[in-house]
Amino acid sequence: MDFEIGDQVRQGMRVATVTDVGTLLVQVKTSEGVARVACTWELEKIAAPPQRLGRRFPPL
Repeated sequence: MDFEIGDQVRQGMRVATVTDVGTLLVQVKTSEGVARVACTWELEKIAAPPQRLGRRFPPL
């Protein structure tokens, strides 16, 4: 799986943000502020919520 800086990921019960991407290792910062390094296969990318377009309905 390809990761990009800023992606939200899950490693077990931890949720983190990707801060650096290497070939096999990804550095993440947890919601508690702790920096960790994990293998790419240990991480699960969390789907970002859909972006809102400002208006719910098109103008008439």
